[in-house]
Amino acid sequence: MYDNADSLDDESDPYFVDLRCYLPDTPGVEIIITTRSQTATGMTELAAIEVGKLAAAEAVDMFMRCSKLGDAAGAVREETALIVAELDHLALAVTLAGAYVAATPRIRPNIAEHLPEYRRRRKALLGRKAKQQIHAYGESVLSTWETSYATIAKQCPVAVRLLSFFAFLDPEDIFLELFRHEADPSTAKSARAEEDWGRFVSPEGPLEDVLDEALEALSTYSLIQWKEEQGAFSMHKLVHAWGFDRLEAEEQGRYSQSSLALLAVVTRDGQPDPTRNSRITPHISSSVARLREWHNGSMEVPRRTLDTMRLLGDFVSSTGQYQTEYELRAFEEAGRARLKGQDEAGWLCSLSNLTGVLRYQGEYEAAEEMNRRALDGYEKVLGKEHPKTLTSVSNLAGVLRYQGKYEAAETMNRRALEGRGKVLGKEHPDTLTSVSNLAGVLRYQGKYEAAEAMNRRALEGREKVPGKEHPHTLTSVYCLAYLLHQKDDFTAASPLYERAHSGYGRRLGLSHPTTMQCLDHMNSLQDWMSSVRTSSH
Repeated sequence: MYDNADSLDDESDPYFVDLRCYLPDTPGVEIIITTRSQTATGMTELAAIEVGKLAAAEAVDMFMRCSKLGDAAGAVREETALIVAELDHLALAVTLAGAYVAATPRIRPNIAEHLPEYRRRRKALLGRKAKQQIHAYGESVLSTWETSYATIAKQCPVAVRLLSFFAFLDPEDIFLELFRHEADPSTAKSARAEEDWGRFVSPEGPLEDVLDEALEALSTYSLIQWKEEQGAFSMHKLVHAWGFDRLEAEEQGRYSQSSLALLAVVTRDGQPDPTRNSRITPHISSSVARLREWHNGSMEVPRRTLDTMRLLGDFVSSTGQYQTEYELRAFEEAGRARLKGQDEAGWLCSLSNLTGVLRYQGEYEAAEEMNRRALDGYEKVLGKEHPKTLTSVSNLAGVLRYQGKYEAAETMNRRALEGRGKVLGKEHPDTLTSVSNLAGVLRYQGKYEAAEAMNRRALEGREKVPGKEHPHTLTSVYCLAYLLHQKDDFTAASPLYERAHSGYGRRLGLSHPTTMQCLDHMNSLQDWMSSVRTSSH
């Protein structure tokens, strides 16, 4: 058996192994060779056996044995399952973690302390070497990867920079379309290379010219794996963590800004593809998590980075991934709060955006408190009748309505409507939105006549601009139909439901949630009308 024959490509490497010397040329001789290099698969006609991750139960059992926890059950075993999941069931990492627990008396009685400590000291703990009497392999988890890293760096410098770059993206779905975008033209003359992510990763020339070579080098040493069913590469969770931890703080900052620059370019192309967009969002989440891990609230974030965060927040908002959007908005708001004296309007905008995502998450009390702070700031900085101030008034009205504070919401809606009508004009889209919002809060209070008048006003205005088939206009039709339905004016409501449903079907699609909801209400009305006609006979 030949264990860890990893250096198979570079004859100048002191650890180089000419594997052909160990391949038998006579029958009846069997050898086992373990290697991380894919080069070995081409040296024999025999099929290679890939050693994957442990099964979850196997990893737990291995950790229990190595940690000398014996047959402990219940909470200890549950906590162990969390630990090995964090290590992504990698055998060497599980073995060394168990050995560390066994050798650390303060942790063994309370195994729940290990996972928080691992997260704080990940690089140090993964760098521990096994004791020879415990494990025959005298290397740490990190040293095996560092050896491969050094070899790849000699063969293809772009590959190791790309590996570091991957550490700031989602490790489960690294699809190549991400890297087929040109840099933002505004960065072409920038002195900061990380703003042009391609030039940052491949300063010697266009990345597209060496991308395949770089990916092949990383695949050869099993630092990334190709997943045919996904059409993408993946990285082991610990390789992903190591790729980040091995960088100095300054490098982490540069790679973090570079990955955000890439994602800004990818999201700016505006492709209306929900499947593609859902694949991009985890990369944004991972990149922001790395930015927060590097930043740790201890330094000022460049304004350009905060602008990118806002752009990415707008993109994520359109996908409905509110937790990821919250992380983006909260980081941006905290960063702009540090710069408030230089750009208070920018901070107020970030505060308003954070308020919006809190509302979508159902955090209404926090959203109201933050909304009032934003409104107070806008009134002081821009004045009470500035359009942005009036938008803040409208947002506050919405949060109040969601909490059932209808009278207060009506007051805010009337203020927004009056201000927008005066500043923007009675037929401006924002003014008509205020008309529609006021109609809604009046309906919630049972003020059906006043609500109907507002609904008809909104519909009349929207039929002119943006037009009869626009989704906003169809929403006015739908709202009016629903109001008439509640008033038992079935004859008037029915054709409006039909118009809204038909329009939604053409513009949004028959399977869109709004189209289907409208159909449900229309069917409910028609069933009721049918039952009334039947009973009258």
